[in-house]
Order: sequence, then C-alpha cells, then structure tokens
Amino acid sequence: QQTTDAIVATGLAAAGYQYVNLDDCWQLTRDSQGVIHPDPEAFPSGIPVLSDYVHSRNLKFGLYSDAGFKTCAKRPGSLGYETIDANTYASWNVDYLKYDNCNTDGTIPEVRYPIMRDALNASGRPIFFSMCEWGVDTPALWAVNVGNSWRTTGDIRDNWDYMMFNIDINNDFADKAGPGGWNDPDMLEIGNGGMTDAEYSTHFSLWAISKAPLLIGCDVTNMSAATLSTLTNPEVIAVNQDSLGVQGKKVAFASSQFPNASTEIVVANCSTSSKIEPKRLQWTYNSQDGTIRSALNGKCLSINNCSIDEGAAIVLNECHFNDSQAQCQGKNQQW
Repeated sequence: QQTTDAIVATGLAAAGYQYVNLDDCWQLTRDSQGVIHPDPEAFPSGIPVLSDYVHSRNLKFGLYSDAGFKTCAKRPGSLGYETIDANTYASWNVDYLKYDNCNTDGTIPEVRYPIMRDALNASGRPIFFSMCEWGVDTPALWAVNVGNSWRTTGDIRDNWDYMMFNIDINNDFADKAGPGGWNDPDMLEIGNGGMTDAEYSTHFSLWAISKAPLLIGCDVTNMSAATLSTLTNPEVIAVNQDSLGVQGKKVAFASSQFPNASTEIVVANCSTSSKIEPKRLQWTYNSQDGTIRSALNGKCLSINNCSIDEGAAIVLNECHFNDSQAQCQGKNQQW
C-alpha cells in the first residue's frame, strides 16, 4: 500500500505509470482444491484486499507466477494449475501477470506458455501476459500470438555493462515488436545506485526509444529528485508511448518514427573512458528542414556555444534549425 500511495503522491501515476506488481514470494501454499494462497505473514489481509486498494487509487494490480512446478524462489508454480490460477487471478481482479520460467518439467516454453495464455483468455478478465522466459528460446520469434510482452534477455543488473548488453540483444529483434506485443529487455534499474544519474538518463532513453515496457525497479517510496525527474520526463515517455509503436533500431544510430512524421533519435556515448573530450555528430540521415530538440531537457539544440566546460552536466547544447539557418544548413549539426 505504501508503494501504491507513493506512485500517486510522487506524480508517477500522473506521468503514466499504471501497474503495481508483486513479484516472487507472495504465494505460499495450495489448498486441497489446488487453489493458491498467499503468505499470511506478508499479506495478512489477503491479496483481494490489496488488489482493491490498488484499484481504489485508479491503478492496476499485477502478480507473479511461473511456468514450472516451483517459482524461482521455490514457491508454488503454475505448471499443471494454469486454469485454477487464471480463474483465481481473475477473481482477485488481477490486471497483469509476470510469468517466469524456473523449475520446469523440461517441456519447451512454446508448449508451456500458450497453456497459461489460453487459461487467462478463458478467465473472462483482460490480463496483460508478461512472458519472463529470459529470451532463452528466442520468444521474439514466436510469442507474438502468445503474450503481450516477452523478455528478450537474461536478468538485468544495475550497472552500465549489463544494461548495454541487454539493450544490444533487444535491438536484434526490433522488427518483431509492435502494438499488442513488445520486446522486454527487463525492468528499469534507475534509482538503485549502481549507475550515475547521467547513465540512468541514457538507460531510460534507450528503453523509451525501444518501446520497451517501462517497469520501475527501485523503491519509489525513497527516490532522489534526479531519479524522479528521469522517470517522469514527459517527452521521453511520449517517445515510448507513441501510437505507432515502432521500435527504434540501432544502425549507425537508432531511431524510430513518431506518428506526426518526426523522427526520434537517441545519441548515447558508450565509451568506458572517463576522459572528457568534445565530440561532433555528423547529421547525414536526411537533409529536411525542421527542429532538433532534446527530449531530456526540452531545449532546442544550438550551434552557438557548442562545447561544454569540463564537469558540466549539460548533455546536448541548444540548436534550432529555423533560428540559425545560415549556420546550421539543415544538417551536419554540432551538438
């Protein structure tokens, strides 16, 4: 309930974050009828009460289960209980199910995951089906008719190398995602302390342009101002949520199209060097006139004062095509 309250109080809900999801360890036993029951110490009032509370704050409620006999934390899994569990979740007004892939019977995911899909569909309640198969059996190639999202990668960790590793793998399947089915490079690590604020901004921007689910993985009851600012940046969120849903793909750069015919681009310095040095990005993608704006800070990019002082926090300098045509020439901008 504290997490739910914080999502509302901090403005995360107003920014578009909808789901409050319980991960592994909420479940403890099954009764003689096979019905799953929560851990009474952790949830003394039961799951329906929590679900009702989340919904009372105009948010949606999510649960976790596993396509195996036991979850990754050795709690009861859903293998063999798909129909019972789906009906239970529906009776609890669950809106989202993360479905993991631990402790299975050896059957391939292409067989096990559709069973839960069918059970959820038959439950009578629309439940977002998040397939946490870790990308082992390349679900991006077959899961479009099974889930609403599918993990393309192993678990993320809160450091730069793991984050970049996951987004690079996710990029390989850019053409498999779209409205109704999304590539998922795992949840956001923003605010957990393993990266700098600038690196977290890059993390958020890459997830946004990849149209990945934006699932917050930090303690939202104790966020820094920088973390909250990154997670609620309206222009970056708009990139993620545009109606076309075309995933940006890394070529010489990664870009995707907005429905109003503009182009979204993430410029990321992936060097591991701590040396500060000027960089020039050659704008050769096309020569159309228009405006280049930084979604991170809302500023236009200006050729004037295009270098930054050592230690400055500014990532992109200001430049506006229409205000400086003589200097900018519509392409080959200095950033």
